[in-house]
Amino acid sequence: MSELFESAKTFTAGEHLEIIKSAIDDVQRTEEIRRKQSDESRTILRDLSRKLTAAKKQATRSEDQFSAEEHQQQMTDLDNKNRVLKKSINKLDNDITAHQERLQLLQDELERLKNANVEDTIQPKDSNIALQLLLYQQLGLTFLEDSNGNYMRALVFGKDVRTVMLDPGHSQHFLANYLWELMD
Repeated sequence: MSELFESAKTFTAGEHLEIIKSAIDDVQRTEEIRRKQSDESRTILRDLSRKLTAAKKQATRSEDQFSAEEHQQQMTDLDNKNRVLKKSINKLDNDITAHQERLQLLQDELERLKNANVEDTIQPKDSNIALQLLLYQQLGLTFLEDSNGNYMRALVFGKDVRTVMLDPGHSQHFLANYLWELMD
């Protein structure tokens, strides 16, 4: 005990204040360091939480996305629609080509008819026949004479222009009805 008293005598109040002040400074520095570390840890934790949330969203499919089977089915359906559309386009292209060829033929025939002298092309033996041909022409029906002088073809002007072969194997009644139907 004597040693204690001896050491107690050596301590003074000023020394105690310095030691306490030094201890308080150390505690404050430690608290500041811990606070900075805590703030840094929170910042790192927030960044990691954001990254985790983003990774979870990328890793899981949203409900509006298709499963692999649904995706495959949709791709198959789209391929089928694509094939059908290509066929339709092909058919329409062929139709356009055919109609263009038909138009060219009709334009050529129209040009030929415009350039032909009416009196040269129609020389019926009978004025009644000439009158009938003129009447038919005004109704939209033009008979075309072949090289033998027979009327084997007719141009019918209805909704569109058609060239009709007049087959002598059919009755006159049938041909008349057929031509009237085309003119409507």
